[in-house]
Amino acid sequence: MNLRNLGAYLHERFSPINMGLLVVLFGTVRGLAALAGALQRGPASADGPGLVALGALATVSFFFRLRVFDEEKDFAQDALHHPHRVLQTGRVTLPQLRALAWAGAALEAGWSAAQEIDTLLLWGIALVYSVLMRVEFGVGRWLRARLVLYALSH
Repeated sequence: MNLRNLGAYLHERFSPINMGLLVVLFGTVRGLAALAGALQRGPASADGPGLVALGALATVSFFFRLRVFDEEKDFAQDALHHPHRVLQTGRVTLPQLRALAWAGAALEAGWSAAQEIDTLLLWGIALVYSVLMRVEFGVGRWLRARLVLYALSH
């Protein structure tokens, strides 16, 4: 995959501003969780900056995978209505995006396992739910006819 084309795809469909906001969200939630833990159990050992950075990257990765799943679902429609997009023109491909998304999932799993078993379990639940969303819970046509339920489930 050409890095310039990947950069164009990210700029078009997964903007750097959004990635930055996800990092801020991760830092905020992580800080609040550490504070809550310290209030309950006393100060815990802090993760080093490398593990915190991996956690931020894992957060971005999770949302990137959701974007890739959405691209897979909507590829044919987008080819009709947005043929100029980087993905639709073939500058990046779905298999390339899938490979990046699943490599990111491996990073997420590793980071989650480095936290504690509860984190890994919750990440696994979120992963399974996201895969179910990808296939629209096996009832895509029915669900798309019920937009409020579709939005709530996604």
